[in-house]
Amino acid sequence: MAFEKWKKAFKKPDKEAEKQLRETIASEGGLDKKDTIAMLLSAFLVIFPVAVGVLLVLCLLAWLVFFL
Repeated sequence: MAFEKWKKAFKKPDKEAEKQLRETIASEGGLDKKDTIAMLLSAFLVIFPVAVGVLLVLCLLAWLVFFL
């Protein structure tokens, strides 16, 4: 089926690798309370301008199609 490729692409995470990553983070001091806020803010600053740019391009294309 067509979904077989998607199943292979989105494998479930390896439990051992996840455990090792958690141990590495914990051994280096763990995460602070403000780390989550910083990660969310940085994700917003990366994704938001791209999304606005895509919307602007789509609006420009619609304007060109309907008004020119």
